[in-house]
Amino acid sequence: MACGNVELSYRELDRAANRLAHLLRSRGVSEGDAVGILVERSIDTYIALLGVLKSGAAYVPLDSSFPADRLEFIAQDAGLCQLVTTSGTSGAVGHLPCPLLEIDGTSVVGMSDERPQVYLEPEQLCYVIYTSGTTGKPKGVAVSHASIVNFLDVVTPIYQVRAEDRVYQGLSIAFDFSVEEIWPAWLAGATLVTGPGDDRRVGAGLSEFLAEQDITFLCCVPTLLTTIDAELPTLRSLLVSGEACPQDLVRRWSRPGRRILNAYGPTESTVTATCGELSPDRPVTIGTPLPSYRVYVLDEQLRPVPEGQPGEICVGGPGVAIGYVNRPGLTAQRFVPNPVLADREHAPRVYRTGDLGRYTPDGEIEYLGRIDTQVKVRGYRIELAEIEQVLREEPAVENAVVTTLERDGVVTDLVGYVTLRGEQDERLRERLLAVLRRRLPTYMIPAFVEVLAEFPLLAADKVDRSALPAPSSPPLGRSAAPLVPPTGPVQCKLAELWSEVLGGTDISIDEDFFCDLGGHSMSAAQLMSRLRKEPELRGVAMGDLYAHSTIRALAAFIEASEPATEVEAEPALKHSSLRVALCGAAQLVLLYGWILLLGMPLVLFLYDNSAILPALGWLAASYLLLPIVGGRLLMTGLKPGRYPLWGLTYLRFWLYGKVVGIAPLPLLAGSPLLAPYLRLMGARIGRDCHMSSVVGLPALVNIGAGVSIGYGARVQPYQVEAGWLRLAPIRLGTGSYLGTNCVVLPGAEIGADASVGDQSLVAADQVIPDGEHWSGSPATRQPAAPPLLAAMAASAQDRRWPVLVLLGYLAGAVLFMLMPVLIAVPTVLVVALTTHHHGLLNGMILTLVGGPLVPFTTCVLVVLVKRAVMPGPRPGIHQERSGFGVRKWISDGMMATSLSVTHALYSTLYLVPFLRALGARTGRWSEVATVNFVDPDMLIIGERSFVADIAVVGPAVFHRGCVALSPAEVGRRTFVGNGALVPGAAKLGDNSLLGVHSVAPAKPVEPETTWLGSPAIFLPTRQPSQIFPDRLTFQPTKWLIVARLLIEYFRVTLPGTIASLTVLAGYYTAVQLARSWPAWAVAAVSPALVLGIGLASTLIVALLKWVVIGRYRPRTEALWSIWVRRTELITGLYENLVVPGFLAMLTGSPFAAPVLRLFGAKIGRRTWLSTTFLTEFDLVEVGDDTAVGEFTSLQTHLFEDRVMKMSRVRIGDGASVGVRSVVLYDAVVGEGASLDAMSLVMKGETLPEHTRWRGIPARTQTTTEPRRS
Repeated sequence: MACGNVELSYRELDRAANRLAHLLRSRGVSEGDAVGILVERSIDTYIALLGVLKSGAAYVPLDSSFPADRLEFIAQDAGLCQLVTTSGTSGAVGHLPCPLLEIDGTSVVGMSDERPQVYLEPEQLCYVIYTSGTTGKPKGVAVSHASIVNFLDVVTPIYQVRAEDRVYQGLSIAFDFSVEEIWPAWLAGATLVTGPGDDRRVGAGLSEFLAEQDITFLCCVPTLLTTIDAELPTLRSLLVSGEACPQDLVRRWSRPGRRILNAYGPTESTVTATCGELSPDRPVTIGTPLPSYRVYVLDEQLRPVPEGQPGEICVGGPGVAIGYVNRPGLTAQRFVPNPVLADREHAPRVYRTGDLGRYTPDGEIEYLGRIDTQVKVRGYRIELAEIEQVLREEPAVENAVVTTLERDGVVTDLVGYVTLRGEQDERLRERLLAVLRRRLPTYMIPAFVEVLAEFPLLAADKVDRSALPAPSSPPLGRSAAPLVPPTGPVQCKLAELWSEVLGGTDISIDEDFFCDLGGHSMSAAQLMSRLRKEPELRGVAMGDLYAHSTIRALAAFIEASEPATEVEAEPALKHSSLRVALCGAAQLVLLYGWILLLGMPLVLFLYDNSAILPALGWLAASYLLLPIVGGRLLMTGLKPGRYPLWGLTYLRFWLYGKVVGIAPLPLLAGSPLLAPYLRLMGARIGRDCHMSSVVGLPALVNIGAGVSIGYGARVQPYQVEAGWLRLAPIRLGTGSYLGTNCVVLPGAEIGADASVGDQSLVAADQVIPDGEHWSGSPATRQPAAPPLLAAMAASAQDRRWPVLVLLGYLAGAVLFMLMPVLIAVPTVLVVALTTHHHGLLNGMILTLVGGPLVPFTTCVLVVLVKRAVMPGPRPGIHQERSGFGVRKWISDGMMATSLSVTHALYSTLYLVPFLRALGARTGRWSEVATVNFVDPDMLIIGERSFVADIAVVGPAVFHRGCVALSPAEVGRRTFVGNGALVPGAAKLGDNSLLGVHSVAPAKPVEPETTWLGSPAIFLPTRQPSQIFPDRLTFQPTKWLIVARLLIEYFRVTLPGTIASLTVLAGYYTAVQLARSWPAWAVAAVSPALVLGIGLASTLIVALLKWVVIGRYRPRTEALWSIWVRRTELITGLYENLVVPGFLAMLTGSPFAAPVLRLFGAKIGRRTWLSTTFLTEFDLVEVGDDTAVGEFTSLQTHLFEDRVMKMSRVRIGDGASVGVRSVVLYDAVVGEGASLDAMSLVMKGETLPEHTRWRGIPARTQTTTEPRRS
C-alpha cells in the first residue's frame, strides 16, 4: 500500500487488520453483523475494510461528504452495531445511534495480530453499499461473500493485473467501483496507490499525481478521464466504468501496448457484469457477459428481444445481489425470477437494471442509456446520451452533458453543457447547431448550449447534474442579426411572455418565433395560454401568431386590430342530481316503449312463422311512417326558445331524435326523394333543392328554392350549452349554397344566392347577406365565390325531372333498404338452420362464420353494384337530372353502406385492396381510415401516406342542378389529419401535412409544408414526431405484416361474431319464452332482451379492453408496433359493436356516462354527452355539469409521421363543447368555458375559465360578427 508518504507491506496490512478484527470481536461483533466504516482517505481505510471482514461482519462503507441525515438513516437502516472511524471524524458522527470505534486510538494496541478463527457460509452478507433511491432515501444493496468471491475469480484473468503494477485507487469505498480498484490489485499482489484527497483529484493536478506515482493501471469514470491531459507513458491498462464511454475518448487514450477495458454493471450485480476491450476503430460496447454471468435484453413483458432490438438489460448468475436492505417490495420488483426458463437452474433470479441495451451481431452488448432517466420533452421520449455523443463529435468539445430545462414545473427544453479542449472560437455554436441538425430530429436539439470551464463532480467523480448552472447564453438557433429591443407596452409584454416560454432574455423584436427562436406548435400553444391570461391580449389567436411571427409584427397587428368586446361565457345552469335522475328514468321508460312498438312484428312472428310477410310489412311501414307521425306529434306546440336541460321539453326533444333516427333520411340524402319526405316531417323546402345531408328538427328549418347543401353539412336549429336547450329557426335563402361539412347553428340566416365554403361555421344568429360568399370557422366574408360555383350556375338547366330518372331513384332507394337484408341473409341462414337442426351450441359455433361473412358479402355487393352503375366517371361538370345523377347517387349510397356496415374494415390493410377494386388509386403501404363522401375514382393517394379518420378527400360538388367531379391528390408520405378536407382538384405535395379539421388551400400545396385551419394557414415549423426505425413506420417487416393482418382479421370479424352470438342468444331466449308465455308477456319483456343484447356485447368489449390494453396512459408508439394493433382492435370493437348496438341509444341521457366509465373514461356527474367519439378512454376527463355535442371528438391521439402519440384531454366542470368540434390531446377546456361548434383546440392549449371560443383553430368570441337584429 502507498498512501502519501506512508507505505505498508501486505504483511503489515494483514496484521493491522487482524488486530482490528480481534478488537471488533471483543466488542461483541460476530458473523453477519453490520459494521460501518467512516474513515478519511488514509491507510486506515484499508485496515478498516479488511479488519471488518476478518471479524466475520459485513462492512457498510460511508463517506464524509454524506449529509448528517443520510448518515443517520444508513446507520438505522443497516442496523450498525459498530462504526469504525477515526478521532478526527468521530465528533461529526457522535449523534449516530451506534457505538464508535476509533481505529487510530490506543484500544487496538495489544490485540493479537493472528487471523481470527471465523467461519462463514458463502451466502452470508459481505457488504452493504447504499445508492441513491427514487424516494429520496438511499437504498442499501446487500452483497454476499459468494457473489464477491465469484466476481474476483472471473475478473482476475480478464483484468490481468500484475504484481509489478501500480494501481490507482481514487474513489471512496462508499462506491462499489472502488471494489474494482482495490481487490484485483490485492489478489495480484500489486501496489495500491491511494489517490489525493485535495484539488489534485481531477484535472492537471491528477495528471501530475499519476505521472509522479508511475501508475500503470487506472480505473476511473469517463468524465474524470476527460480532465486528464498528460500522456502517462507508464499506463499500460485503463479500465473505464460507471458511465457511457465516448468514442473520441477511446481514440484519445489508445496507444500501442495499452489495453482499454470498458466494464459495465450496477451495484446490484456485484460491481461488474460485462466487460469488453475497446479499440479506436470499433464502436464502443460494454462487451460480453463475464464468465458465469447471464445477461439478457428483455422487453417490457420480460421476453427476449430479437438481436439488434433495444430492451432492458437484465443480469443473472452468481453475481446477483441478495437484495435491498429492509425493502422487500422493491427487492421483489427489481430482482425477479429468471424469465428464461432454460437458464433458471444456473441463474434463478435476474436483476432488472433499468438500462437500455441491445446485442450486436458480434454478440457484444451496446449500452443505450437509462430507461428511468430517459426524459420526456413535449411528449417525446429522449435519450440524453445520444445528444451528448453528437455534441462530442465536434473536435473542439472535450466532454458534453445534456439536461432538461423546466419552467413552471414542466420540462420544456433541453440544455447542453460542454467543456472545450482549448479556447472557444466564434463559430463554435454555429458548428454545433449544424451537426445537431444533421444528426438529430428537431425535438432532440438543445435550446441552449453552455460552455463551462469544468463540470461539477460528485464524490463518485460523475457529473453532478443538479449543480449545473442555468442557461445564460442566447438560444442556440438565434440569428446573428443585431438585437432590437422592444418599445411600447404591447411589445414589452410580448417580449416578456416570449422569454417565459422560450427561455433566455433580450429577445429581438425582429426575431421569428419559429425560425430564429426554435418555437414549435407546443411552445406556441404555451404562449397562447399565457396570452389568454392577459385581458388585453386574449383576442390573439394561434393563426395570428403564425401569420405575424415576430414581436414587431404581432404587436403591430394587435394595435391595428379593431377593438372588440369579448363575449363572456354564460354561467352554466346547474341542475340537481334528482332532476337528472328523474329525466333519465323517464328516458328509459320512453326508450323501452319505443323498442316495444318497433318489436311487435317480431314477437308475432315467434308465434306464427307464416306471419313473416305481415311482420316485414309492419317493419317497413314503421320505418317510413312512424318518424313522420311520431315526429309530428312530438313537435306539436314546440316553439323556439330556451329550455332548461333535463326538463319536459328536453325529454320531447330527445325522444324526437330517437324516433327520427329510424327514418330513411340518410338513404334518401342526395336524391330528389329527400325533400318530399322532409316536407311530410314539417320542413318548409322550396323546389329544385339538392340536399346531400339531412337537416335536424325539420319543422324549424326554412329552405328556399334552388338551395344546395353539401355532404356532411349540419343544418341544426338546436344547441345545448351551459345547461340549456336552445331551439331557433334557420333560414336558407333562395339559391344559397352550403359546402361540405358546414355547420349552421340556431337562428342563423343565409341570404339569397349567398354561399358558404367547405368546413365553415355559421354561428348562432349569424347573418350571411344576400349574394356574398363566406367561408372558414368562424365564417368570414371573402372577396368572391369559388369560380367552380359560377361555372356550375352557368351550366344549370331548369328542365323538369325525367320520369325514368325518378324511377331510377326509387329503384335505388329500394335497393338501399334491401341491402341490410341481402348482407345478413347468408349469415342468418347458416346460423338459423344450424340452430334449428343441430341445436343452440352448434348454432353458436357457426356464429364464427358470421364474423367474416358479413364484411365479405358487403364488399362483394358494394363492388359489383358500384362497378355496374359507375364504372369510370370522368372529371368535369355533369347534369344531376340525368342517368349520370342517378348512378352517382347509387354509387354514393353503396359507399355509405360499406362505411356503416363494414366500418371495422376501414383503417386496416384490407381496406386498400377494396378501394382499388372500387377504382381508387392508392399507393403502396398507404394508410386510409374512415374517409367520408369519397368518390373512389377521384381518389389519388401516394405511397406511404396516411389519411386519418373522418377525413374527406375529393368530394363532389352539387349546385344548380349540376354535379362537379375533380380528382384530389395526396402526395407520397403525406399526412391528412382527422376530419380534414381535401377538396376536388386540390393537390398535397409529398411529405406535406394537413392538420386536424383543416381545409387544404385552393392552390397546390408545396412538398414538405404544413397547413392548419379553416381557412388553412401555413405553419413554418411543427412539432416533430419521435423517431422510430423504418421497419416500424414506413418499411414493415414480413413478420409485422403477418401479425397485423392476423390481428386486423379479428378487428374486422369480431364485431360481427360477437353480435351474431349475442343476437342468437337473445333470439333463443325469446323462442324459449314463447313456448310457455303468452304473446303479451313476451312482448312486454322484448325491449329488455334487446337492451340486454346490447349490454352483453358492451360488457364483452369492456372486458376485452381491460385484458388486451389495461389502462391507457400517455405514450408514443410506432404505427406498426403490436401495441398499436392491440389498441386499434379495441377501438374497432367499440366503434362497431358498442356504439351502434347500445351506446347510441343512450346518448343525451344520464346512462351514457356509466357505459363510458366501464371503459375507463372519467366522466363527471350530470353530464350531457351526445358524442361517442372517444378512443383512449382512460385519458379522457370530463367534469361535472358539462355538455359535449354530437360528433365531437375528444382526440387523445394522432398518427402524424406514422407515430401514434397519445395523451390526456380534460373538459372542466360546467364547460360546453359544441357539435363537430375537436379537442386535441394535452388540451384543457377550463371550468365554465364554452367552445362553439366546428372548432379546434390545439395540442397543449388551455381555454381559460368562463370564456367563449370558436374557430379552427379556436379564438375568443367577440361581438363584432354580424348577427340577426
